[in-house]
Amino acid sequence: MAEIRWLHTSFWGDSFVLDLTPEEKLIYIYLLTNARTRQCGAYEIPPKAIEYETGLIREVVARVLERFQAAGKILFDKTTNEVLILNWFRHNDPGSPKIKARAVKDTKTIRSKFIFEKLKELMAEHGYCDELLQSKGVSEKPIDSLSENSESLSEAYGKPIDTLSPHARAEKEKEKEKEKDLKDFAPSDFSASEKSSKPEAGDSPLEDNSSGPSKQSAISTPHQRIQMDRTTLRWKGILQEDIERWKDAYPAVDVEQQLRKMEIWASANQSKWKSNWLRFIFHWLSKEQDRGGSSWPGPAQAPREPPKTFEQVKAERTHDAARKALDEFYGPKDVEVCDGTISI
Repeated sequence: MAEIRWLHTSFWGDSFVLDLTPEEKLIYIYLLTNARTRQCGAYEIPPKAIEYETGLIREVVARVLERFQAAGKILFDKTTNEVLILNWFRHNDPGSPKIKARAVKDTKTIRSKFIFEKLKELMAEHGYCDELLQSKGVSEKPIDSLSENSESLSEAYGKPIDTLSPHARAEKEKEKEKEKDLKDFAPSDFSASEKSSKPEAGDSPLEDNSSGPSKQSAISTPHQRIQMDRTTLRWKGILQEDIERWKDAYPAVDVEQQLRKMEIWASANQSKWKSNWLRFIFHWLSKEQDRGGSSWPGPAQAPREPPKTFEQVKAERTHDAARKALDEFYGPKDVEVCDGTISI
């Protein structure tokens, strides 16, 4: 496994790349540079790992992999979760016998038959002879794919991830710690009625009650109860008691309005779906409170004088110019000081 991968600047001018969406460009770069890549251009990468490390949803990952395969950029075996970058050797010249030997050694890990056969063909085109491959002990009977890779790749999501990178594993551990902290916090912060009973229809004006009797049974903690419905993109599980508590905690915020804004945000950012929506609400309301909120009265401002009209400005300037001309001709006017009384 290499620690550095090179991406040529001409990548961004390639006609295929120019036609890709932002999500497709992200996955294309990810396949070329992620921590599981090997010197031979073929490696194992579970689709769930792509989903976790790029932050994209599984439907997007499956669709993009299928498009890349149809365009002749990759081969993907959903049985073994192995991918082959078809133009790998065109942009990753071995450069030295040591790197070349490493590429040959990496082929021993390939289990997919049709990926292995295609890899041998590509390596032969770039100066890797069959004798060299056999001398390094490449498996003669790799696992055969159960199909010609024409079925939907979405079936591959049923396989567990057992080869997460160190970074991904650390992020996963952090998520678990946050979940544990919130579980420890929630029971002491919310009432016993919330912990032991599910929300009933009509409890909250923000809850989507379209699910009817199919609602899931009692949920122990609010962070599990409060969710965003992927179908309706509306909140469910929020009680009126929750809203009142948030209003007390964030007095400068119009809580109902901000909850509606969160629904709009969720509808526009479905690729950034949250696993803990209660924490998302806390962070959102806290930031809004720090910014001053929408219902905070704010400091009183002094009334502003209306702007002067053109005629007023013209009259003032004319008077000042006339006074200046008289002072220059006659001299400054003396200030008369009178003492005593005036008789009539």
